[in-house]
This record gives sequence, C-alpha cells and structure tokens, in this order.
Amino acid sequence: YAQLIHDRLTLEISRGCTRGCRFCQAGIIYRPVRERSPGNIIDLSNRALESTGFGEVSLLSLSSGDYSYIAPLLKELMDTHAQKKVSVSLPSLRIDSIDPAWFDEIKRVRKTGFTLAPEAGTDRLRQVINKTLTNEEIINTAKEVYRAGWNLIKLYFMVGLPGETEDDLYGIIDLAKKVAACAVSKARKEVLNVSVAAFVPKSHTPFMWEPQIGYEESIRRINVIRNGLRGPLIRVKWNQPEISWLEGMFSRGDRRLLYPLIRAWKKGARFDAWSECLNMGLWKESFMECEIDTSLYLHCSRSPGEPLPWGHISSGVAAEFFEREYKNALEEISTHDCRKGCLACGVCDFNEIRPRISSDWSAPEKKSDETAHHDYTGQKSRFRFTFTKTGPARYISHLELIKLLTRAFRRTGLNIVYSEGFHPMPKFSFACALPVGTKSLCETADVELYGPVLPEQVMEKLNSCLPEGVRVMDIQDITGISKGMAIRESRYHMGISGIDIDRELLNEFINTASFEVIKRSGKGDKKVDARKLVKSISFISHDTIELVTHHTEGPELKPASIIGEIFRIAPEDLHRIKVLKVEQVTG
Repeated sequence: YAQLIHDRLTLEISRGCTRGCRFCQAGIIYRPVRERSPGNIIDLSNRALESTGFGEVSLLSLSSGDYSYIAPLLKELMDTHAQKKVSVSLPSLRIDSIDPAWFDEIKRVRKTGFTLAPEAGTDRLRQVINKTLTNEEIINTAKEVYRAGWNLIKLYFMVGLPGETEDDLYGIIDLAKKVAACAVSKARKEVLNVSVAAFVPKSHTPFMWEPQIGYEESIRRINVIRNGLRGPLIRVKWNQPEISWLEGMFSRGDRRLLYPLIRAWKKGARFDAWSECLNMGLWKESFMECEIDTSLYLHCSRSPGEPLPWGHISSGVAAEFFEREYKNALEEISTHDCRKGCLACGVCDFNEIRPRISSDWSAPEKKSDETAHHDYTGQKSRFRFTFTKTGPARYISHLELIKLLTRAFRRTGLNIVYSEGFHPMPKFSFACALPVGTKSLCETADVELYGPVLPEQVMEKLNSCLPEGVRVMDIQDITGISKGMAIRESRYHMGISGIDIDRELLNEFINTASFEVIKRSGKGDKKVDARKLVKSISFISHDTIELVTHHTEGPELKPASIIGEIFRIAPEDLHRIKVLKVEQVTG
C-alpha cells in the first residue's frame, strides 16, 4: 500500500511499434506490433481494478495513440469507471497520433499528466532520427492541450543525437519558448517542463555504430539549454551526464566489463541510478584498475560489418535493414511507418510471426440494469469508524493511510463520496495524523458513502480488504449529525526497555510550571511548552511509561519527543522508544 513508483494500474494494450525511430531499441526488439483485443483490455481493467482498488488506469504501449481502437476504447473505459472517480492516462503519445477529441474523455475524472516527446529541436534533426514531426505540428498540439484545460505540459529532448549542430540546440530553446507561449494561463507561473538527457547509442538500432558525446560536451549542451530557458514559465530538468556516461558503457560494452562491474560492487557501488548514491570516482577507478579504456567504448565510431559485442545476439532484424536505415539517417531521409507497407526488416515470416492488429470491434451496448445498483447521486450515509494501526502498518505515513483506505473501500464495492472540482478526493476526515512508527489501537476517521448501507456491512467488507495491522474495531452511523471530531486527550504507553534513564527527572518535570522545548521543522523553530501538553505521566511498570496528552490549537509535540526531552535521551536513541496509543477522548 505504500507508493513506490507508479501508484496506478498499468495495462499493456499493445507490444511493439511500427514507427521505426532510429534511436529506439525497444522499437526493434519488440517487433512486430501485436495489439491486445479491446474486449480483453476492458475485462482485464474491470477485474484488476476490483482486485487492487487503484484510482488510475494507464494504457501502456510504445505508442498508445497508434492503437487501432484507442478512441472507442478510451470512451468505453471512461463510461465504465468515471463515476467511480477512476481516471485513464495515456503515457506514451506521439504528437502526430493525438486526436483532440480524446482530451474530453481523459479529463472527465481528473487531468493526468500530458507528456510530448519531440526528441529534437528542429525538423531536420527529426528527419535524421525518423521522427517525422514538424515544429508546426508540435505547437498546434500544445495549443489544443492548453485549450483543453491542461496548465502544464512536459517535453522530452535529447542532446548528442547523430548530426546535431548548435542550430539544433538553439532549436530546442526556440521550440520550448513557442510552446510555453501557447499556454492559456496569463499568470506568471510554470506552464512547461523541459526534460533533457544525453543520447546513448544503443545496440540493435541503426545508430549502434555512432559514438556517444563526451561527458564535458554533454554538460555544455545541457547548460546551453538551461541558460536559454531561464524564467518563471519554463522549468528545465536533466538527467545527470554521469549516469548517461555509465549507461553508455554498459549499453555498448562487451564481456570484459564484468570485471570492473564486480570491482565497483566490491568497492560499494549500490543504487547508482539514484544521484545521491552515484560515485563516479569509484567507477572510473574500477575501470582504470581493470585496464579498460572507456573512450574506446563510448567515443569511437564503428563501421557496418565490424564485429560488435552484441553481434551474436539476434533481435530478428536483418543487418541489411540496420545498414539501410543508418544510410538513410546520414542522408536525412525518413522511412515510412511499416503499417503502410512492409519494410523487409526481416522479423516477420507472415506465417507465425506477423503484425497482429485488432479489427471489427465495437463497444458493447450497456444493459439498462447494469448501473441501476450504482447510485452516485442519491442518498448519502456518513460513518465514523475506529481502527488499529499496528504491526507493519505503523510505518505507513498519513498520506499513504488515506490511499490505503481509499483503495480498500474501492475493493469492497462500496461507493465513496468524492469532492467536486478538477481533482476529486474521497471524503475522509481523520481525528488526527499519527506519527510514522507509532502504533495505535484507536484511530478514528469519518467517511461518506452513497446509498443506504448498514454499519456492520461496512465493517465486515472493509476488514476483508485491509492489510495486516489495520482493522476496524467499531463503526457508527452518524448520518445527519453535524458535530465533527475533536480529540481532547490521547493516552500512550511508552516502552523504554534498554534505555538508561534517570527517574528523578520525571519528578522535576511534574513539579515544574513550564518546560520549554524547541520544535524544529522546515518552517523554522518554535518554542513549545511541553508541560502544558502533558495531563499526566507515570511509570506503570519498570520499562513502561503512561503518558496522557492534551490536544490544543497550537503546535504539539510527538509523544517520543516529549519523553526524550524529559529524560534527556539522545536524539539517535529516540527510535528505541516503542509508542502505543491505547485510548483517545473525543468531544
């Protein structure tokens, strides 16, 4: 239930791509294109959403807009799931495949992100890489996106593409400014994100013979773009050239790189894709110790016909096709989409291996009784439930807890009431936010649901869908009761086993009129009187303290912080205090 990367349901609607971008390895190794049937996609989405409770479906492919039935599929999915506030996103759209009619469907629930990938800043360079978009098409599409209500677009570019010149770099700057100028909003705020990465020539592509630009040159080209796009409307992000350098080594290397790889690992290389963990000095040292000349792998041109480290691996594409496409790139000649005619790449035998395109499908007619039992506009019920947060669940943050409960309610089939507006949120309200790591036997939340439903039914269904450590212990129907939740007191049991403390310090705290503590946060430091927050505190066993705190309108302190300050426990030892919330008093 904790969000790691993509907190959504991902459905692959097709595999392979017919476009033939010359930099794209996936477009080669996943040939030929195979489309999943629309009926299968709809059935999978229904079953997967019921099982997972996700609030977004992402239709994944190398080029989602090229899917044969994308428009009716999108409409059918939105018709089925929009009332449940499940959105649909298309993460991989080619500008020349976008139909503005899709925009109204996508934003029926919430506007998901809108990403476009021009890759290069000029029409000429896009001819080289066989991405035959024009600047005019890109700008017109951006206008349509902004007009449809999106306030932010992301553009992807690469630097170091074969044949790139300074004009192409400044073309990126010029194109980005023209796209930003299309934004409808007149406020001086960010309307465009530009993402830049150094191009890495990949094996099994027509550019596999090309060299990769150097590390210093990557930095220079990225800085040209950064300096040219300063201002409040455009934000420039970039992949670290160091990571591109390392990616290039292992993308273009041979079996000899096994030895520096092991050496770097032994030296401590871990999680190198995370910038804070990458240590380039360690990698360069490992390559040097293994007598690997990195420039031979990265910066030397190779010739067609020359033995390549990956030459013994077959992608199914003929070497003659790669050579022909490389020649076309050097001559700035584009190649048409293979849906318009076979290009004799060598993959298909047109018997067992051939493109598989969906055909002859129309959306099924809705039965009149299909939506009768889902009333999203009628009676609403309000419930207050008390639940535990123990075991592994105590490490779930408050925001993750909201997502956990939202997904659990979706899985029950109960219909949550959502807020109105551009970004609907489930109507939950919590008595308080529990600190991460704190166990509790008595958390309280309110929720609104559509339709008449009994409290015991809600409790039974919800408990069947909750993870270990989260369990509903009590539930009440509070429909029509306007009084909200207000916690007056909380009672905690604090385990201090293994921590040396001076019990006399407790008496000093109890007998003092004021006990000021500095509360540090990102908004600055504040003085908080801990004595006024503590109603009572005492030892209930030799290694357990019972703490009862008041809840006030001002700043509060975490229970562990209060105990730490009273007994002067070192900050690095605070995690050893085991906190259990056993009771709360509302009123």
